[in-house]
Amino acid sequence: TLFRSTYGNVRLYARDSAGKEYQVSNVSIAKHSDGNGRIYHTIKIPGGVDTDYLRVCVGYTYWNSPVSISELRFYAYDSLEDDILALYADSLHMTLQAEVDEDTIQALQTRLDTPDQVSGEFHPEREALQRELDNARNLLTTAYQEVIQVHTQISTKKDGSIGFTGLNAWQPLGVSAYAGEEIVVYVGSDTGKPGDTATLQLIASQYNAEYGQVVSQPISLKVGRNEIMVPELVTFDAEHGGALYVQYTGSSTSAQYSVRVSGGVEIPRLDLYGVEDAETRLELVTDYVRALESHAQNLEATHSQLHSGHEYNPQECVLNTTDVQLDQMMLSVPVTQLLAGLSGSTQEKAAQLLDSLDAMDQMMILFYQHKGLTNLAGAGSANALPAQHLNIRYMRMFAGAFMYAAGNHIGIGWDS
Repeated sequence: TLFRSTYGNVRLYARDSAGKEYQVSNVSIAKHSDGNGRIYHTIKIPGGVDTDYLRVCVGYTYWNSPVSISELRFYAYDSLEDDILALYADSLHMTLQAEVDEDTIQALQTRLDTPDQVSGEFHPEREALQRELDNARNLLTTAYQEVIQVHTQISTKKDGSIGFTGLNAWQPLGVSAYAGEEIVVYVGSDTGKPGDTATLQLIASQYNAEYGQVVSQPISLKVGRNEIMVPELVTFDAEHGGALYVQYTGSSTSAQYSVRVSGGVEIPRLDLYGVEDAETRLELVTDYVRALESHAQNLEATHSQLHSGHEYNPQECVLNTTDVQLDQMMLSVPVTQLLAGLSGSTQEKAAQLLDSLDAMDQMMILFYQHKGLTNLAGAGSANALPAQHLNIRYMRMFAGAFMYAAGNHIGIGWDS
């Protein structure tokens, strides 16, 4: 258990029976909170290690404090976590192994609910493992939520020659999470195997943030299971947390990644990127409006159930957020405010919203054409439309402002 700041990587060395030191492979490190504001880290050794000697080397990013380990606690290896994760046949934990049945899951549940005979303690990651068992039990009878397919055409590697800034490559995951909450991000890849580095990064945001406190430092992801504690980004007195995003950092548009989040709360999300068929667009927008209406109707009750530490305020509730992804624009706005701008039946609201989104797409193309950027044949790659997008976000305004343009987003106030 490592107390202090953030450690992003770890190396572990042990000695074999001959006394020769060697590096233990596939070791991982994860950040946690004890619920009282105290941060600690866990180091995992797959399969454990049999040795009388360990040398621990933890690394940190340059903006964090130097390494300081005040306490180390050792746990005897227990295969329970490995056995639970072995229930799944895929890296996204959406498919169970063929031989898994209710008896298999119940046997693991019994082990998880049984304290250690020596210490009397439960497994140190009992809560996270319980989520994995609950997920496996649900998969026996129901299909899981839709997985997010990453658009690898949107990349941080591109747009270096366009001559202006203000864009980002964030792609919404349809999840809002509280700061300090521990989540699991599953990454699937068409080529990589679990444990391989993915050219993907997680971005955590703050709902209704102030300028300069919008998103976290990018959090690197690997193929398979990623345990992440949502970072604290602000100190002001309001709910801390917000929507989660992923950004692709590779250069290959043929790469395929899929992402699923366990934890947080599902929020409405509309993805019209690359969707050109008019009927398909209308169908997607209609389903989205239905999701907005349902989410808004249950918003205060969900807040009271999950975030009772703060009085419900739609301007500050981190669940009152939604993202709309277009070809050249992403809108990150409050659910209730988006609905307030629409009227009539669900179908009428969908038609109104689609008209506005179509107009936004057309306007962006026109603006870029005025800058000499187009995807028309013969224009050349140097004059192509940006791969990243503008992002209009609901933000906390400073005195006298109704909007502002920043390095990677455009901020608007509640009533803008």
